[in-house]
Amino acid sequence: GDMIFGEPPAGQKGWRIELLGHDPAAGNPVLLLSRCALATSGDLFQFVELGGDRYSHIIDPRTGVALTNRSLVHVVAPMGIDADGLSTALSVLGPGQGLALVRQFPGVEFRVMQNNGSFPSVADSPRFSRYLLNESH
Repeated sequence: GDMIFGEPPAGQKGWRIELLGHDPAAGNPVLLLSRCALATSGDLFQFVELGGDRYSHIIDPRTGVALTNRSLVHVVAPMGIDADGLSTALSVLGPGQGLALVRQFPGVEFRVMQNNGSFPSVADSPRFSRYLLNESH
């Protein structure tokens, strides 16, 4: 999903946005956003299971095959068009290669949550934490 945020409500520092994750028991982080865009991509809700394997709705253009890694990507950017495209790209690339791409877009930060085994992992871009109101762990 994509959202655009303007000026915050009167007397507030920003709009409070709770991020969904793969592990509801861990609690969800809350972002404080204003004058920016937020885009989310991943297979939390949009997937299909075939032959016991889970396939995302996102296709890796390098292979032509749907992604099977369980991931959820949140991107904060000055412009919605960048947030939207980069959230899908990060779903394909992952946080390591994704960071190199995101560095080309000033003001863009991200969180990549993956759940490929027995425990979830979280990777943030260097300044993603500036948007976090609190970490609920």
